[in-house]
Parts: sequence; C-alpha cells; structure tokens
Amino acid sequence: MTFVAFDVMPTADRAELEALLASWTAAAAAMSAGEPVGTTDEGARLAPPEDTGEAVGLPAAALTVTFGMGPSLFTGELGRRLGLQDRRPGSLIDLPPFPGDVLDPRRSDGDLSIQVCAEDPQVVIHAVRNLVRIGRGTVLARWRVKYLGRIIEDCVLLTDVWVLDGGRWQAIRRHSTPAPATEGAKN
Repeated sequence: MTFVAFDVMPTADRAELEALLASWTAAAAAMSAGEPVGTTDEGARLAPPEDTGEAVGLPAAALTVTFGMGPSLFTGELGRRLGLQDRRPGSLIDLPPFPGDVLDPRRSDGDLSIQVCAEDPQVVIHAVRNLVRIGRGTVLARWRVKYLGRIIEDCVLLTDVWVLDGGRWQAIRRHSTPAPATEGAKN
C-alpha cells in the first residue's frame, strides 16, 4: 500500500482539477483491469512512453485505487479559486492531533490524496508512478507513505512503514504480539 498526498498547484483552475480527476479515474480503471495507461512503446525517441511500464506482463493483482479530498481543497484561497467553498461535505473536518502525535506540517494534510493497494508491490509502484505522472502540472506530491504489513509464522504482526524523507526511504518497524487466547475463548 502506498498513500500519497498532493497539493493543488497555485496556477491550476477548476477545469484542470476536473480533468485530472477524470484522467486519474480512467487510469485507475485501466490499471485495475491489468491494462496499461496509454502506450508503453517509446514512440518518438525524445519522448517517454505514456505508461511508465513497470507492470507490463503482470496481472492486476487485485489493484485498488482510492482517491481522497482534504478539507483544504474547500477552504481558504484554494477553495475560493476553485469555487468549492460551498461544496465541502459537513463531515469533512480537520482532524485534531491524537495523543502521542508529533506532527510535522510538511508531512501532514494535503488537498488531494491517493491510496494504492495490490497483492503485488510492483503493481502498486506502477500505479503510483502513473498517477503522479498524470498529475504533473496540476498537483504536486506533498508527502507519501509506503506500508508493508504481513503476519509471520509465530503470529507476531510485523509492520513496516516506509516514509520518504529527503529523497530517501526510511523504515519505521513496529512489532506487536497478539495477546494469547484465554482458555475457552472462541475465535
């Protein structure tokens, strides 16, 4: 799973945002069906292919793409510029800090977000790279988190959270052991 938050570029208007969301939707549908996003051949020698190509020959691997909108998309100067101030859903609120949070404003919030999940990490990489590429000029990636989780043999939950920090991935590893079942407990 990879989660990426984006800021809408200061020059982007509502039509560009609508076009981006339509392009992202079409790309997610294609990739979820195991299809490329545009052509994967180089075509002109000086231009890269439309599809980044990391998943050529791979199945869709249960790819899911979820798009999100942050409260900042609807408020302040951005909300006014895009004409979205009166469109903000009532339940879309700024979350307060939770106990133990040490929030860094550079790695918090975002106007738009994508969450990409699949059974094959290569398919996730492909989808994220294509969606970021499609967003170029309209949105700018603000922060991203790459998460790998699995249950290992001795029932210890091993969770790796990968954070892109200064252009370098850093792993934050957490272990938790499930509480032993009490006698007579039902699963």
